Order: sequence, then C-alpha cells, then structure tokens
Amino acid sequence: DVKRSADALRLFSEPEGRGKFYPLPVPEGMGEFVLIDDCYNASPSSMSAAFAKLEELSKGQTTSHRRIAVLGDMLELGMRAPEFHAELAQD
Repeated sequence: DVKRSADALRLFSEPEGRGKFYPLPVPEGMGEFVLIDDCYNASPSSMSAAFAKLEELSKGQTTSHRRIAVLGDMLELGMRAPEFHAELAQD
C-alpha cells in the first residue's frame, strides 16, 4: 500500500551513528555547518560508501564547500587491518 508506506517513511529517522545529520550553530556570516554522524561499526565497504555519499551531497553546490572527514580506526579487522585502512586512502 503506497499511502501506508509513505506514512511510515515520513516518520523514519536514521538511528544513532548511521548517517544522521546534525546542523550545528556557527557565527553569523559563516554559512552553515552540518555534522554527519556515520560512526557505527565502520568497515572498509561502509567507509567507501560514506565517502561516496559525502561527494554526492556536494554535487550541484553553487559555492565551494569545505568537507572534513574525522576518522578513527576501523576495529576488529584482524591481521589485514593495516591493508584495509591503506586501501581507503584513494577514497
């Protein structure tokens, strides 16, 4: 049912740590600052997807916007952890 589905999606919000947007106050004249919290259980594929989403969000912007990614270690990757982290450098 399309109407029920649309009603359910209207109430949807991202869970904590899963791509939720937080507009943050900045001094007047400085534009806007948006924090995107995507820190839950990072993996190489989720990191690549997050970088792609960040790029997608900036497409079509008429002014230049600075993008800053604050990253930590992806944990529980085992012996190949250094390799997985290094592979994300291109992204």
